[in-house]
Amino acid sequence: MLKFRRAILGLPVVFFVFFFESSVSAQCGPGKISKEIQGFASIVTVDNSYNGVTGPYALGIPDGTGAYFSNNGQYIIIDLLDTVRVGQIYSFIWRQYPGIIPASQLWWSESIDGITFYNNSHSGILSTTNQRYFQSDIVAENDTRYIKVFINGTNDFQLDAVSYFATKCFSEVCGSEYNSQLISGNATYIAGNSINDPTYANFAPDGRGAFINSPTDFARFRLPYAIPAGQSYYIIWRAAQSGAQ
Repeated sequence: MLKFRRAILGLPVVFFVFFFESSVSAQCGPGKISKEIQGFASIVTVDNSYNGVTGPYALGIPDGTGAYFSNNGQYIIIDLLDTVRVGQIYSFIWRQYPGIIPASQLWWSESIDGITFYNNSHSGILSTTNQRYFQSDIVAENDTRYIKVFINGTNDFQLDAVSYFATKCFSEVCGSEYNSQLISGNATYIAGNSINDPTYANFAPDGRGAFINSPTDFARFRLPYAIPAGQSYYIIWRAAQSGAQ
């Protein structure tokens, strides 16, 4: 009997640059130019939120639905995909859960590798009685790609989104009268076979995905721009079964 592997294709996010250089610094060297990029949290690598199911609600752009934290010890780990360097900014869009008193505290820690985390000095100090989503800007105290958000107590809160701004260095190798530009976009589903919810693979990551579960299934996407050879794009996905490829 054939055993099919299953996978959920989350989002073919197209994020690419012209003349990308992997070195990153706020102070660019000769032949390099700095560009500011913006993004939103893209992947939940660990979901130990309320009932272990609400974590993905913290992904993508703010949409009024958040990851829910109600009991001491609940947490999620978010992968930003990009690295926010020390001194650069990321933001939480969050609120105190309606009906909860007194103030809720937001706790979080920062990590570059997703293994070793360091508490931000404002963790646990940042608090609110605001029951509507609002934005709290944070200065990164460590080079940060992964953020662990957790509750330490019983004052419920919801996290709607995590956004960030980061400055990176890129090679400037354009000819006369031309400048390199940082551009990004999201793929759009145009055709496929036996794909459940294919449009979930459009737009920004939001925790949902198009479902692929047999060797004959496929999805075809249109990119908003042509990606020259050697440049990058991301496929954001997760396995629905062990060993999915």
